[in-house]
Amino acid sequence: MRTVFFLILCLFAPLTLAFGQSASFTLIEQIELPTHIPKELAREALRARIRLHSLQHICQDLKSHPHIAAQVGTVDYPAIAALAYTSAIEEETRSDNTVTVRLTARQNEASHIREAANNPDLLEVAGHFVSKTEAILRTIDAFWPTRLYIGKLTKKAPVPQEQHSPQKEESMRLARTLTACALAFTALDLRKDSWLTDREALTALEEAVALDETDPYLLLLLAESRVIRHLPRQAILSASQAIRLKGDLARARYIRALAYKEMEQFALAENDLSVVLDRPGGKNTKSALPALLARANLRQNLEKYAGMCEDLEEACRLGDCEALHRARREERCLR
Repeated sequence: MRTVFFLILCLFAPLTLAFGQSASFTLIEQIELPTHIPKELAREALRARIRLHSLQHICQDLKSHPHIAAQVGTVDYPAIAALAYTSAIEEETRSDNTVTVRLTARQNEASHIREAANNPDLLEVAGHFVSKTEAILRTIDAFWPTRLYIGKLTKKAPVPQEQHSPQKEESMRLARTLTACALAFTALDLRKDSWLTDREALTALEEAVALDETDPYLLLLLAESRVIRHLPRQAILSASQAIRLKGDLARARYIRALAYKEMEQFALAENDLSVVLDRPGGKNTKSALPALLARANLRQNLEKYAGMCEDLEEACRLGDCEALHRARREERCLR
C-alpha cells in the first residue's frame, strides 16, 4: 500500500532579479510515501522537501547571473535563495491530498540578494537551517525511503520493516524540528539597520523555539526579535541559552550586548563585544562592523576614549568612517 501526495508549486513573478528577465511557471509534482510513516511527519517532510526543491530552481537561475556569481560562493547559493524568496504552503482538504506551495520574491530581491551576499551572519544562519532541513530529510529517508517524482511514478527501493523505524516520539520530534526550521525561514529578513529578523517575527520565533529549544540559531533569532521589541531581559535569557549551546556563536554575544546596553549594564555589554572582537580575526570581517561601533559607543559612555577611538578607526578601515569623523569634529580621535 502506498500513499501518493500531489503538489502544485506556484512561483509568482520569480527569478526577475531586476536584470530584465522574468519567468513564472507551475510544477505539478508527486511524492510517494510508505503508509507506515507517521502522518504528521509525512506532512512536514513533504513541505520541507518541496521547499528545498523549489530553492534548487532559484539557485540555478542565480548562478546564471554574473552579477550574483561574482559575489556569492558556491556553498552560499541555497542560503541566498532562501533569503530572496518566501514560501507559503497551503493545504487543500481534498481526497487527492493536494498541497500548494506559493514561492514569492521579496521586494527588491536583486538588492536583497546583493546585500545578503555581503552579510556573513545572515548567510550563516540561513545556511544552518537549509543544512539542518536537508539532514533531517536524510534521517527520515533512512527509515522511510521517500522520493520526489515529476510527471510519473517509478519503482523505488524496498521499504525497511516497520519494526526498524524510530519510535513514535522520535518521529514527532523530527516533525517538530522541520516545522521550527520552516518558521525560521519565514522569520529571516535582512534589514537595512543590520538586523537579521524583525519585530513582527517574535510570535513565530517563540513558537519555533517551543518546538526545538536546543537550536542555538533559533534562540539567536528570538533574542534579536526581543531586542528589537525592547524586551532586554528576555533577550538576555535567549541569547545566553544560544551561547551555552554554541559558545562560538558571535552574533549571540553581540545581541546580548545590545540587551545589556539597554539595561545600562555597560561593563557586561563591553565584555561580550570584546569576546567577539578580540578573538583571532574578529575585527577582519564585515560582521565586525556593528560590534565595533557598538563597543565604541559603550566605551564613550564608560569614558574609555582611547579604546573608543581604536574601535572607530577599525570601523573606518572596514568602510564606515562617519562615527570617526563625528568624533574628530568634537576634537577627539585626532591622532
